[in-house]
Amino acid sequence: MNSRLKQVRKELNYNQKDFADKLLLSQGTLAQIEKGARSVTNRTIKLLCTEFNVNEEWFRTGKGKMFNSPLSKIESIAKEFNLTKLELEIIENAANLKDYQQKIILDLIKSLQKNE
Repeated sequence: MNSRLKQVRKELNYNQKDFADKLLLSQGTLAQIEKGARSVTNRTIKLLCTEFNVNEEWFRTGKGKMFNSPLSKIESIAKEFNLTKLELEIIENAANLKDYQQKIILDLIKSLQKNE
């Protein structure tokens, strides 16, 4: 994992200082990890995978791709707003409706809100 950490850093074109800052590490600690003198902690792994979209399986085992597939715009919104599966499904379906159908749904929602 130590060499894979360095590989990620280089792939993302970070110097040690900036990369260490993103991972809440000192530059010295990062250097020791990259040299194999220190182990990568689970906390650092989780932060690395979250912050840089690194595939955790690849990072731990070397199997698979270095990075996870980028999230779609809708998945990004769902993550940002902590949407439920149902809410995400509603948004996805609404986005695929024709304009006139979206207007009908929007008018229905507005009328339901007025009746509360």
